[in-house]
Amino acid sequence: AGTVVLLLLLVFAAPCITSASKPHILFMLADDLGRYNVGWNNPDAITPNLDSLRKEGIALERHYVYQFCSPTRSSLMSGRYPIHVQESNGPYWSTSTGVPVNMTFLPERLKEANYATHHVGKWHLGSAAVDKLAINRGFDSSFGFLDGMEDHYNHRMIGCNVSGDPSISFNGASLNGTNWGCWGNAIPIESCIDLSCYKNLSSSIMHDLWRNNGPAMVEQYDGVFSQDMYEAEIKKIIGAHDATKPLFFYMPFQLTHSPIQTPKRFVEMYNSSLFLGQRKAFGFVTALDESIGRIVASVKEKENMWENTLLLFTADNGGPLETMTNYPFRGGKFSDFEGGTRAAAFVSGGLIPANRRGQEEHGFIHLADWLVTVCTLAGLDPKDKRAAATGLPAVDGMDMWPLLSGQNMTSPRTEIPLSHASLISGSWKIMTGVQRYNTWTTQNWPPDFDCKDRNESSPLRCGAPTNPGEQWGCLFNLDEDPHEHDDLAQNPAHKHDLEIMQKKLLNMAATVWHNCDPPSVCTPDQPQECCEHAHTKCGDTMCPFQSDN
Repeated sequence: AGTVVLLLLLVFAAPCITSASKPHILFMLADDLGRYNVGWNNPDAITPNLDSLRKEGIALERHYVYQFCSPTRSSLMSGRYPIHVQESNGPYWSTSTGVPVNMTFLPERLKEANYATHHVGKWHLGSAAVDKLAINRGFDSSFGFLDGMEDHYNHRMIGCNVSGDPSISFNGASLNGTNWGCWGNAIPIESCIDLSCYKNLSSSIMHDLWRNNGPAMVEQYDGVFSQDMYEAEIKKIIGAHDATKPLFFYMPFQLTHSPIQTPKRFVEMYNSSLFLGQRKAFGFVTALDESIGRIVASVKEKENMWENTLLLFTADNGGPLETMTNYPFRGGKFSDFEGGTRAAAFVSGGLIPANRRGQEEHGFIHLADWLVTVCTLAGLDPKDKRAAATGLPAVDGMDMWPLLSGQNMTSPRTEIPLSHASLISGSWKIMTGVQRYNTWTTQNWPPDFDCKDRNESSPLRCGAPTNPGEQWGCLFNLDEDPHEHDDLAQNPAHKHDLEIMQKKLLNMAATVWHNCDPPSVCTPDQPQECCEHAHTKCGDTMCPFQSDN
């Protein structure tokens, strides 16, 4: 799973909404993007297209996502907090990955308003059964990979060998002295900056590339860089789209998720005095930036389309500390620290009122809010009647358009449920459990080619209310200490603040519902059946293997 970049294109919706005035909606989700890997936070990062779009729009400085990949995507598509849908990042064959089919996806709702709907890129929203595929969840077309990560050039992923046997160890995919999961088997890793020395996953590992109802023709894409492949598909769909019909386009890019297999010319755009790992990581972001610039240009070529659009850009989680940097925030992907959950994000486009452009918005926004915001702009009631009829949790999101348009000056949101273990309420943040990646990245990061939690032996241990007699909860005042240096839980002056936050967290925890509640609704995660099915039925390409459920 990964950091997610998310772009949202929306057309202004007037009080009386006609077919022509319904918003065109484009989500671009960048995977595993670090907060300090973009030009507006780091002058050494080369991202001119994103910088320009942000400058013309509104910077979302308190835009929150989940700490890793699949729950973020589940929240976006369902309009629920991850604590009300799923907090699992299970493997491809896991039945606990994704969203129950009786929770209505955003594109399903938009079909009610006569939208064209398309998905290109990473899925990771459940694919053990056919009914979990994008094409069966409201999308007219779908092209991309089903799991959480894969090789950027030969589009293979750890999971199954072509013999039909499981192959789920990253070590088994890595050549001696390398780590495919981070750096893509570069040989030698210290100097590899060209495709020719990226030793791709062995041909004994299965492909993961899917189009609509079946495996894609992988031969034509073998050796094609992932972003080039997806950009071509996106521009083809945009070019063919009739702009008088409302468009919803979900583009969850594979970039900038590891393995960091950066094309040579992007690496060489950075000063050779920098550590090569930094040049590769920043170059990966620059590759994404260039592609986004061309995609936006293709939208602007369509008559009257760009003028009526709102663009939202966000990461799916904080940058992973093995390869990215979230300076000056604490932590990263796989933690509830701000570095893991406060995403790089902005809105832009012709819809933004002139007097709001160039401003920073510090009001709370949660990723779940976009379903409600988009449905409202499209003239739809965001309530999920199908979920209600089957006893599933209701939509959690709130309408953020009054805030973004300037009708309201404050966010309607006062709390951010980060996970079952952590909550932000007003200026206060409480965390429980064990928080990994307990460190602050520097401006010059990563320092080496290690591919592990760099502070693995020293996580922040915040305790849990389930341990009788144990003091629990780490407490931070984010208004005064946004980088989380000072845990106030043991400070007598803040005893009452801690007690209030503990009570709020317990109340939140009482509402937690995951898609395996009760656990019996999900089968054990066994890869053998998945691998045998892919080998015998899908031409050695990962594919659904269970009956619809």
